[in-house]
Amino acid sequence: KVDLPAHKIAELRMVLFKLRADVHYGRGEWDECKKNLSNLLEIAAKQGDKYMLVAGQLELGRVHTRMGLMTEAEDLLKETQAAALQIQAQEEVVEVYFELAAVAWGRGDLEVCRGLAEEGLVLAVGDSMRKPRVELLLALTAVQAFNGQLKEAAAGIEEAQDILRQIGHKRLSCVALCNLSEIYVWQ
Repeated sequence: KVDLPAHKIAELRMVLFKLRADVHYGRGEWDECKKNLSNLLEIAAKQGDKYMLVAGQLELGRVHTRMGLMTEAEDLLKETQAAALQIQAQEEVVEVYFELAAVAWGRGDLEVCRGLAEEGLVLAVGDSMRKPRVELLLALTAVQAFNGQLKEAAAGIEEAQDILRQIGHKRLSCVALCNLSEIYVWQ
């Protein structure tokens, strides 16, 4: 039997629930993902772990978006952004901008999507912000392309692709290259 302090056990349980949620997310098993994130959030609240609360809420917001629960996603993401600002979790603040932009895109509100992406890009500076910067660039360039601003969109995707080469993120690189090829076809 291992004798660990209660706070360490709680910390390990949160890690376990996060890992389980990640597996279910990858499989598209949204209900199971939500259950694990709810368990994580419950423990984080009891432990007063504000960072884990923000991280768990961000993931739950993403799940709501994937499930098409846009109102729930938007409400939770706005709450998450406020909490992230309070604890100065800058990367999470920027990630929320992307997720809110995705919600706006899903609703067909392209100007809100553009505004959120632009606001997030102002903050997405530095090495720790490279992946969130790429996501925001892809959101912004999707709006630009849709609005016929093909040169601007191509330039933004090329910036994203440069970053993706540096960090070696193949899935997003495929998305960026597909978007870029589509823009080239439209020109």
